[in-house]
Parts: sequence; C-alpha cells; structure tokens
Amino acid sequence: MGARSSPRHVPRSYNPWMRVLWCLLVGLVAPGCSKTKAPEPHRDTAGSQVATGAADPCSPSALKLPSAKPLAVWQPPAGCTARQVQGPLWIASDGDADQAFDCRGTKLGVDFTKTALVVDHRTLSPAQTGVVALDDGTTITIVDRMRRPCPDERPPMPVPSTTVFQAPAGGARGFAGAQCTVDTRCP
Repeated sequence: MGARSSPRHVPRSYNPWMRVLWCLLVGLVAPGCSKTKAPEPHRDTAGSQVATGAADPCSPSALKLPSAKPLAVWQPPAGCTARQVQGPLWIASDGDADQAFDCRGTKLGVDFTKTALVVDHRTLSPAQTGVVALDDGTTITIVDRMRRPCPDERPPMPVPSTTVFQAPAGGARGFAGAQCTVDTRCP
C-alpha cells in the first residue's frame, strides 16, 4: 500500500508550490491554506514592494538605513527586455537605456527627467529569495533576501535573475550591498 501523508508528515518529494496551487484552486478556506505562509518565490520582488516595519528584517530601519526608501520594481513594456549587464547599473538617459535594454518594435517609455532605472543582474544563490533596493538619495543599497533551508529540503539550483527598479531622477547614485534573512516557515 502507498504511504499516507498527513499535515504533519512531509514526503521527500513534497513540492511547496503544490500547496499554493491547491489553495488557489480550492480557496483559502481549505485546510492548511490559511495557517501557513506560501513559500516565497525566488524573485519575490517582482510586482511588489518591500514590506516596511520593525518586524521585517529587510526593512530600512532593521538594516540601519533609516533615511532609505524602498524602490518599486519596474517591468519593461512588451517587446523590451533587460540585457544581462554587469550591475547594478544606473540608467538615467535614453543612451544609457539603449545599452541596458533590447527593445524591438516599441519604445521603453520612460521620462528620464522624472525617473531613473536601476538594472540589477545577478545569479541568486540557492538560499536567496530575491533582492530589494533601498535608496537614501545618494546610495542605492541592493539587499539580498536570504532564507534558512527547511529540513530534508532538496537544495535548489542557483537562478539567474534580472530585476529593474524605478528610482527618482536627480543625480547618479553609488551602490552598496547588504543582506538580510527572512523567516522560513517550513511545511
């Protein structure tokens, strides 16, 4: 007979994304959906902003950057892709953008008098959930969001990642790096 799995037993072949899919299909009222946090994707910054507050280990205050503000992730328009550049790279003009983006049949559509872009290309380590960018007006700190592995978890492979952040225009910025470890909720 096949082995039964219970909420307390996690088979070796358990895929945490199946729980997310199950919760989306059945709804958040299904057993286990509202009690556990969905696993964070490798690029948890895509389409979202970094959470702020004292409980967030990646917040500006926790990283001792009280004047820094989180930068929003920016998605290029359809037909434009960010090139793999040595980064992070400050994009403040159309000439800079031509070197960092490949646009076919469309324009990037950024008003560089109001907005600058930061392109960050890197290989995420197996324990990394993504990156966030914090801007204090002179330095942009790229923060590696790390997590602790769960017991009996198969080690994931490194993942190439390109993230584009939107920043206020006005002067070039320097870059710094930081790292934080987010809470891991194992199934």
